[in-house]
Amino acid sequence: MRRLYPIVRALIVLGFIGTAVFLVFAPDTVAAHFNAAGEPDRYGSKYEALLLPAVSALMGGAFLLCARAAGKRGAALYERIFLWTALGEVALFHGIGAYAMWKMSGGGSGSGLNLAGGVDYLRLTSVLVGLLLVLLGNVMPKARRNGLFGVRTAWSLSGGEAWRKSQRFGGFASVAAGLLLALLGVVLEGWASLAALTAVLTLWALACVAASYRYSRCEKGGESEYSDHS
Repeated sequence: MRRLYPIVRALIVLGFIGTAVFLVFAPDTVAAHFNAAGEPDRYGSKYEALLLPAVSALMGGAFLLCARAAGKRGAALYERIFLWTALGEVALFHGIGAYAMWKMSGGGSGSGLNLAGGVDYLRLTSVLVGLLLVLLGNVMPKARRNGLFGVRTAWSLSGGEAWRKSQRFGGFASVAAGLLLALLGVVLEGWASLAALTAVLTLWALACVAASYRYSRCEKGGESEYSDHS
């Protein structure tokens, strides 16, 4: 598990190196946004490409700090969760960044900036976010009650049974939402893919909150019933 720390750090650095290579060879003005047909509809500075590795470094660094803190507390499971989340997040943003730079360079067209016909990066985002949700869904049911990871609401934290059932539901919901996002990313294009991504993530979050509320009420109801009979 300790070997994941240098791997994540190396990937973060690699993202900046790859972007630097792109900046050396790219023209000052590149296609900065693409429409649903994959054609450029806005041009901007090539330095906009630095945004993705910067965001990836910030998020990856935050997850590494959380993993380090969990390791110092002896919480090996949470340390592992944060490390794998960091690895998945950095890989996700690098994949999107690499594809975006390829498109900015005229990838998929053979000439100039005619980018029609390629898979747009909004599609790729949906697929990669879906795969990340599947990964998180597989570790969520194993999470013990904590203040950092999982379906964390006032209701899920109210009792041990409510927490356990909330994480189990959250795990299944995450895997289902992730698979759905990956499928929609393949079927839908452009902004339709982004709209589907937003809708699925919103429904997933609302479902997890509602489930934690239900499990908390059930647990408290059981305790009240037990108290009445004692």
